Amino acid sequence: MKRNTFTLIEILGVVAIIAILATLGFAGYSYASTKSKESATQGLITRLNAAFEVAHQKSGFLPPANNFATIVITSDNDVRIDGNTYSSNPGSNRLSRMHAEFTRNFIKTLQMDSMGRFMENNEIIDAWGNTIRYRYPGSLKQGGFDLISAGSDGAFGAGAVSNPTNNISDYREGADWICDDIANF
Repeated sequence: MKRNTFTLIEILGVVAIIAILATLGFAGYSYASTKSKESATQGLITRLNAAFEVAHQKSGFLPPANNFATIVITSDNDVRIDGNTYSSNPGSNRLSRMHAEFTRNFIKTLQMDSMGRFMENNEIIDAWGNTIRYRYPGSLKQGGFDLISAGSDGAFGAGAVSNPTNNISDYREGADWICDDIANF
């Protein structure tokens, strides 16, 4: 005698196998997505670090920011950090020419035409949509400047606070990261 139907046990077994495969697929996709965003943000931090370094070497100037500040690129390709705007148009005095030299080299090295996905409301953001923070002089990277992304949780340090802290032990324990933040130190 030929059987034309499936039993309830057979159907439940197939559904269970599909559910297990879907769960594994979703977990793999979530992991790959997180790693992709981390990699993109690390690339952005490296790119910003290079832009600041090149602009500093050519102009002899780095914008001061006592607290961690956002980096804003205006529609005129001026740079605004910690409430100060650095114009790409040189003025008549030495300081304004230095600021203009810094700004032109920063924008040129940053390659603004490919920054679209890392810009929101003229602020530089990471792959999760959090603003990248800058500080000079840096306390986390001694003798330089600090750049930091809050990472996937949107909070800084192991204590998950809303603003970056000055204590490197909040980010690292020995050589290991103890949080998901991405930085240039």
